Amino acid sequence: MPTLYKWIYTGGADGSTAAKRRGEQRALAGDAVVHDVFGAAKLDGLEGGKVLLQVGSGEARLVKKCGAGLVYALASREERPPRRATGRSAAGAGSISAFMSHGAGAAGAVVTLGRGSCRQGRHKGAGKGTYT
Repeated sequence: MPTLYKWIYTGGADGSTAAKRRGEQRALAGDAVVHDVFGAAKLDGLEGGKVLLQVGSGEARLVKKCGAGLVYALASREERPPRRATGRSAAGAGSISAFMSHGAGAAGAVVTLGRGSCRQGRHKGAGKGTYT
């Protein structure tokens, strides 16, 4: 899901049409915006309190970093509701017990190990015991 950028527009001369757009602005990267000085531009992102804009067209296109208070979105996007966890595992993931087991037995099964062997005859007691 693309990032929804938010900032506050404080520009525009009092009584102008731009002044009516004051307040919170919301846009995605690539959306059309207007800067009070540079005019029409495309939003490239936010970095700290600055807005990154693509100004110009073709080879003359520049990326400018300017104050967020001077930029408004032509079409402010709707606020998205936060994602909520469903409490369900991903489809086909199963439980952690199924993930950790080797498929031989259920969780909590008793595994009995026989006497260990070593080609050189050392470690004769290794591998004895019952583990759960």
